[in-house]
Amino acid sequence: MSTAEAWTVGRLLTWTAEYLKKYGSTSPRLDAEVLLAEARHCARIDLYTAFAEEPSEEVRASFKEMVRRRAEGAPVAYLVGRKEFYSLSFEVNPDVLIPRPETEHLVVDAIDRAKQLTGQAPNSTQTAPTATAATQPTARVHETPNQPKNQPKSQPTSQSTGLSANNSAGEPASDSASDSVNPAAGGAGQGEDEIWRPKPVKSYAGLTIADVGTGSGSVAISLAKSLSGAKIMALDLSQPALALAARNVQKHAVENQVTLLASDLLSAVDSMTFDIIASNPPYVTEAEYAELPASVKNYEPKSALVSGPTGTEIIERLMPQSAARLRRGGWLLMEISPMIADKVVALVDRRMWAEPIITKDLSGHARIVSVCRL
Repeated sequence: MSTAEAWTVGRLLTWTAEYLKKYGSTSPRLDAEVLLAEARHCARIDLYTAFAEEPSEEVRASFKEMVRRRAEGAPVAYLVGRKEFYSLSFEVNPDVLIPRPETEHLVVDAIDRAKQLTGQAPNSTQTAPTATAATQPTARVHETPNQPKNQPKSQPTSQSTGLSANNSAGEPASDSASDSVNPAAGGAGQGEDEIWRPKPVKSYAGLTIADVGTGSGSVAISLAKSLSGAKIMALDLSQPALALAARNVQKHAVENQVTLLASDLLSAVDSMTFDIIASNPPYVTEAEYAELPASVKNYEPKSALVSGPTGTEIIERLMPQSAARLRRGGWLLMEISPMIADKVVALVDRRMWAEPIITKDLSGHARIVSVCRL
């Protein structure tokens, strides 16, 4: 076989990208690169200096099998077993939802609240509303999340069954495991280990946070890495999800900050109170679920996606439980679907909660509802 006909890295990538495009991939070249890098046991960036190389039969066989499964609809993150979220690499499998970039807004908002509660950020339009503000009929809209600037990228690289976790499945982005663009970090991932992350100026010791529906643990762990000293209770109904989250907690060495607990929402939490409760609950309606892509419906856990006929059933349970577990002036932060934003705002009991605040994502869609406990 001549050099031009050999299945080099460059030729494999070109052919596979075209093939996956025919099968509906929205990021066929990226998918091909992530899968080939996995088969070669190398970083994706290493492919760019290896275009002329011809992979071994073993590598090509492994790559071919992953491409076949990807063409059938299997998410890339499940095929390689990991996904980048907030510049960290998380193990994922079909027991948990794949973390979406939209959920990074939940982390950013929680960090902002933590800074305000500990006096590390000046008061702004997002500070705790007063009881007077709570009487206003409509939610305030925070157009641009107050995200950290110039945060470096880390390497390339959810959530669960039960009443849980990160599920922007109604608007899925590319599920390529290693290369989601991180609005907080400012770019795509580069490898397996964190390269650099700004260190907190001050400890957040004494701050308590609950992550309700933790799934892979991506939100809880991201908060632990960003909020030195804060204690985080990561809750999920699914035991398989908690087992996976435990591996991620150990991987990122935050065992001293993150405690995992099996719980249906906050029902297993007894006397604890929190400063912040963050949640990405199931919010997809039954009707919406029927219209989701096969790559979501056939692979990701339905119980972590679907709330019920209206999409607000789980949120209706979470809000009163959170009111009983938050300190006065504490915050409940919930990721939502833009389609149910008005319904969620209407659920806010103004006798217990101040005026809700809506944070829009980078596409301009309502993504996070934040309410302060009066």
